Amino acid sequence: MLAAKLDHLANAGNGKPRFSRTGFVIESGVKNAAVVATLMAANNGFLFKNGDARIGETLAKTPRSRQADDASADDYDTFPHLVIIGNMLIVMKALATEADVDRVRERIESMGFRAHIMPGEQTTAIGITGNPKPVDPVMFEGMPGVAEAIRVSKPYKLVSREVRHENSIIRVHGIPVGGDQPMFCGGPCSVEGREQILEAAHAVKKAGGQLLRGGAYKPRTSPYSFQGLGEEGLQLLAEAREATGLGIVTEAIDVETFDLVEKYTDCIQIGARNMQNYSLLKRAGKARKPVLLKRGMSATLEEFLMAAEYVLSEGNYEVILCERGVRTFADHTRNTLDLSIVPAVQKLSHLPIVVDPSHGTGKRDSVHSMALAGIAAGASGLLVEVHPQPDRAWSDGAQTVYPHQFAEIVADAKAIAELLLSRRAAVHATT
Repeated sequence: MLAAKLDHLANAGNGKPRFSRTGFVIESGVKNAAVVATLMAANNGFLFKNGDARIGETLAKTPRSRQADDASADDYDTFPHLVIIGNMLIVMKALATEADVDRVRERIESMGFRAHIMPGEQTTAIGITGNPKPVDPVMFEGMPGVAEAIRVSKPYKLVSREVRHENSIIRVHGIPVGGDQPMFCGGPCSVEGREQILEAAHAVKKAGGQLLRGGAYKPRTSPYSFQGLGEEGLQLLAEAREATGLGIVTEAIDVETFDLVEKYTDCIQIGARNMQNYSLLKRAGKARKPVLLKRGMSATLEEFLMAAEYVLSEGNYEVILCERGVRTFADHTRNTLDLSIVPAVQKLSHLPIVVDPSHGTGKRDSVHSMALAGIAAGASGLLVEVHPQPDRAWSDGAQTVYPHQFAEIVADAKAIAELLLSRRAAVHATT
């Protein structure tokens, strides 16, 4: 495929490099930027003989970790299978069979690495982890069904949009997260008792919520604060699910209690304090239930995505990211809800991202407006703290809304989402 690209460029009068065993010999006449970009993406050595010194300087100064934007959206639509090799993609041909893909997977595993099969609506990606350094693409380019090898320029391989162009849609108890319609998850900060969680669950469902949140284990700043009901709380959440049909989202705070949480919940939350708890992330990666990963209080975008990479690298590809506010110098809110992270994540990753305006502001009167702002920014859903009597809540009452306020949030957020969807459809129809 790379040779075909270079042939096409050469036929357009741009010149063509000769192939050698270790890389390319670039003869004079190769001056076109498209040729340079193609070669930059190939991760091969260069013996430069072009009379145009500027092109040689460009290639010589290009770090091996750099990659041109070589794979377009059309490439992903054309090729149904993608395979990541180290920091590379192996693109299978459009007519590649499952047997072809299996042979690539078997070769990866025969090298002592781990293959990750990531099916999508139009593409199937097989990722590789466990390799300390890049693998020579020549080992795969001659295999049946393989079209070409392309570099992956990001340190996060499996969460990158370079690997999967289309958006991932994660289903929690049958509710899609990442599609055209936003997801609404509501419930108390912590499970306090049977009557409280059942009343909250019915209120969330009546307001239009689709998932129920609630903490059975609570990591608290003070060791004297309420720490949650533990397994009793998980059992009460399961009872609320049975009574309302709402899927459950609850937090796992350590490896020791993870199995218990996984047994009862429909989606495992990893809280902000544990975003870089790598043993917990690895355990979440071995789970076979969706994971909602909250951004750490001071985490950068890359740190956030690398935390998600830990989960995917262990085999769990059902990850939902959550922006819940970062710590800044501002003192008018508990945290600063960084909505700029939403489009930033969507540009770099195929994973869905939702917004938690409750923790993001810490103030009940700010939750509604910031929830709507999150939907307007493109978030795939909202995570809102809802309590029948917030002023009597055992934890985080100041940032918890009443059921009628949650109903208003859901109604207004749906209206914004529908408006944005209709406008996008109108624009698409005219182009």
